[in-house]
Amino acid sequence: MRGGAKAWSIPLLVLAGCPDPGNYACLDDTDCDREGQFGQCLSDRACAYPVPTDRCPSGLIRSPNAATDPGACVPDDDAESSSTQTDSAQTSGGCDDPLGVEVALELDALADAGAGYPLLLQLTDDGVAEALRAHAQALVVASADGTPLPAQWDLGEGGDPVHAWIRLPDPAVQDAATLQVRWDGAAPDPTDVWSDYAFVWHFDEASNTDATRTGASGDLQGAPRPAQSTPAVIGNGLAFDGLDDALWVTPAPAREDGPFTVSVWARYDDPSGERAEYFSSLGGDTLYPRCFRNGEGNAVCQIRQGTQSENLSGSSHPPGVFQHIALVRDGDAVQLYIDGQPEGSASATDGTVGSGRDPWRIADGQWGPAMITLDELRYADRAIPASWIAFDAQTQQDPSAVVTSAALRCD
Repeated sequence: MRGGAKAWSIPLLVLAGCPDPGNYACLDDTDCDREGQFGQCLSDRACAYPVPTDRCPSGLIRSPNAATDPGACVPDDDAESSSTQTDSAQTSGGCDDPLGVEVALELDALADAGAGYPLLLQLTDDGVAEALRAHAQALVVASADGTPLPAQWDLGEGGDPVHAWIRLPDPAVQDAATLQVRWDGAAPDPTDVWSDYAFVWHFDEASNTDATRTGASGDLQGAPRPAQSTPAVIGNGLAFDGLDDALWVTPAPAREDGPFTVSVWARYDDPSGERAEYFSSLGGDTLYPRCFRNGEGNAVCQIRQGTQSENLSGSSHPPGVFQHIALVRDGDAVQLYIDGQPEGSASATDGTVGSGRDPWRIADGQWGPAMITLDELRYADRAIPASWIAFDAQTQQDPSAVVTSAALRCD
């Protein structure tokens, strides 16, 4: 895992290899091959194996690991239809005219998060990825009941995995455990994925392109070179050079007494070990609120309390390691999260955390431009739920982990 984040695990549905004890699900015939015995994947995704016709008239028996009717004879009709299904190749490699992609997800960790979470998915199957790229202009994502969901795609190039940000419905109301990707209709506006945010920079290029507007936001200082777009947590991030690179946003977005959330993946790249600001002047107050790596190597945030400042202390941020940092104000409470976990906190008892007319300075502040790499920087004029922040820190490091299966639909 990147960034030293806390380990986590999600149960995954194994889609290849020999059937193991317990229920097993296949996608095509090759998933059922074991020890030189060639199996057949049935329409209900159970494996079947050849037996003499005096035992089963169809010549097939269901696997002892099948979810239903283990060890039962396969009816003649099912044997014929399963062969047809396999010929049409439900997985990559042989579907002549796929109608879409079915994606199954494991969302138990987000069950109580409510509607709107922008879930990042990674689809690695080559056949699925190529089918999506072939229909790039017409991709529609829908929940199990057919409701279209906003999606923002990064389809990459041949051989690359496909990434998609999907705005999920409320899991308590609408089933999102199975998504249907089609290419036969009009998709919602992709910027709707970010309805809860005012700014989202993916930093996939050395630019200030904002996903909420699909255009430039803020004033990018220092004219970063294309080579400063460098592999990061999600695709690429932007390596600020520590000399004159910075991103300034005017006016600074945080209101004097309103809620906010700012989150970012940050890597400290400066061999000098000096202090470096991830961002400062979020409310336009020259410095505050701000988050930085201090001289002891710890991630820290500061807010203004009247004429004083108050530190929200975080854990160590080692050089060369991406760390997910989030600062949230909800009412009077201000909370720092590191890698999805709550750390330092404070109460803004005087009703302010710092405000003024200066720009919000990203990768810049009191100690000048910072030599850091940033990825997935977001700002919201609301207190983003703690569950979302934890899920961000977990899933964005391994966005394929929530995908239990992804297969072409051929009928």
